[in-house]
Amino acid sequence: MGNGGFDPSLFHDDDGRKYYIYRPWGPRHHSNPHNTIVMQEFDPQTGTLSPERKTLFTGTPLCYTEGAHLYRHAGWYYLMVAEGGTSYEHAVVVLRSKNIDGPYELHPDVTMMTSWHLPENPLQKSGHGSLLQTHTGEWYMAYLTSRPLRLPGVPLLASGGRGYCPLGRETGIARIEWRDGWPYVEGGKHAQLTVKGPQVAEQPAAVQSSWRDDFDTSSLDPELQTLRIPFDDTLGSLTARPGYLRLYGNDSLNSTFTQSTVARRWQHFAFRSETRDAVLAGSLPAERGG
Repeated sequence: MGNGGFDPSLFHDDDGRKYYIYRPWGPRHHSNPHNTIVMQEFDPQTGTLSPERKTLFTGTPLCYTEGAHLYRHAGWYYLMVAEGGTSYEHAVVVLRSKNIDGPYELHPDVTMMTSWHLPENPLQKSGHGSLLQTHTGEWYMAYLTSRPLRLPGVPLLASGGRGYCPLGRETGIARIEWRDGWPYVEGGKHAQLTVKGPQVAEQPAAVQSSWRDDFDTSSLDPELQTLRIPFDDTLGSLTARPGYLRLYGNDSLNSTFTQSTVARRWQHFAFRSETRDAVLAGSLPAERGG
């Protein structure tokens, strides 16, 4: 859109007007604690934004305000943002206003969700929420969270005591209740391992206990991921030698440029994996993959 920001969200108002909400770039880079959430009206006919940019929120002391979404419910506009960064201080903050332009008032608890206050909670780094109302009238919030592996012998509140999260950021869900015109997480503001489901017919999901790829198709399996850019012939080939994934040497694993990295995301802390590789004759030892 050429708006000079990130984490955009499109809001469709009841009167048919549409608005584009996002966080502008900070004065240095996107990680700078620059906390402004702004809004521009969007014209779907021309695909352009109004030149007028309105500031909706300038953040709390948690800083790193981003991931804004706007909702309308029971006569109020609700602004939901992520704050605190993406580590253990991560949080969901909610505001509301009678007018889309504001002014917006903060939730009575300020943070609607966070796990920062519960270092022993199995789900940490909880934040960056998005609300959903089911057709049965029940409310839920999807959010980002992580499951830490804690280091043995390290005190919980010491540096590194909360552990590390090799599974990365995962998606959680929370059940939402409304009290006095404000959304609250049922059972407390922390992320929870189990949540009561909606009053709809259960749809059993197949559990994938194992996975295998023989590279016998011309496209990469969706379970496999590359870093930053899609898989193409600059990274490798699935057709040069059928039944094999051929990778072409590029930058090193710590490079921020083009890497020939194809990987599958971890889903569990304990698992078994195997692979088979073939090295072309004449390759130097330093060029061989293990």
